[in-house]
Amino acid sequence: MTRHAPRSTPLPRRPVLPKLPPSEGGSRTKEGYAPRFLLLALPLLLLAASCKTNPAADFQPVQKTISARAGSTPEWPRSAAESEKLDARVKQLLANELTTDSAVQIALFHNRSLRATFEEIGISRAEVLQASLPRNPRFAASFRFPDRPPSAADTEFSIAAEIMDLLLLPLRKRVAGLQFEQAKARVSHEILQLVAEAKETLYTVQARQQLVDRLQAIVEINEAGVDLAMRQHKAGNITDLDLANQQASFQQAKLEWGKTSAQLRTDRERLNRVLGLWGANTQWKVASELPPIPSSEPSLEKLETRAMEQRFDLTAARQQADLALRAFNLRAGTRYLPPRSTSG
Repeated sequence: MTRHAPRSTPLPRRPVLPKLPPSEGGSRTKEGYAPRFLLLALPLLLLAASCKTNPAADFQPVQKTISARAGSTPEWPRSAAESEKLDARVKQLLANELTTDSAVQIALFHNRSLRATFEEIGISRAEVLQASLPRNPRFAASFRFPDRPPSAADTEFSIAAEIMDLLLLPLRKRVAGLQFEQAKARVSHEILQLVAEAKETLYTVQARQQLVDRLQAIVEINEAGVDLAMRQHKAGNITDLDLANQQASFQQAKLEWGKTSAQLRTDRERLNRVLGLWGANTQWKVASELPPIPSSEPSLEKLETRAMEQRFDLTAARQQADLALRAFNLRAGTRYLPPRSTSG
């Protein structure tokens, strides 16, 4: 018998799809994608543009208030160049004898703790901007890869946002605005506290310096008295007790001068801390005379009422109470709603 080899069954060939012209293929698809991406990116660009803030403009109301109250204007340097300009102005003020006005101005320019306090305004302003923006929308995209050339129908985009988040946006913005006003009141209070501390410390240094000068004169007089008493004692004109009393007075004057000089160094260090000075800038001199006493005393009528109306710390406390009430009402009105995620 003759054996025949088995025939192999040929596999069916995959049909060859005709190539589409560029007008019907990928070029048209890419052109269709561009407007969609622009429409999706436009809201994000608008939101990013609305996040810009101007710290200098936010700080201007505080500057006007402090200038009207204290007679000096605080400065908030926002760059290295501005800091260098303030340092140059501080050196010019230190070249002359320190007065009340110059000490206050140096403290407002150079106190590092005060500059850190200024940053609270920028942080609070950023929180206002964050509260003014809705939660980030959710973006989704899906792509399909069929056994044919891709087309616009194979790509889907979706974007979704929470409606309740948009409805609560004005309430959150109002609460953040109150926090911003509270921050400005708190910063204004800190500035006025620094102004008062700078004046008080400068007066203390001036008074202590005058006392040291007077004690120095007393020491020199007692030293001359001891020298004279020793000569008189050697000549037999005074007794041993008189000489001992004169020497004791001299030692007591030296002790008082030493204590006062040490206290003066402590007061100078305190003033350096208030003014934000260190290094070569600490070699300043104070005016030799204290300012004259005012000819008339301020009126004490309605003093408590004025304090209640003008103190910034009380204003900040009242705003804090109002803020807590508004936040409670906001939470009570939305307690059945899911909390807003902080990650959005």
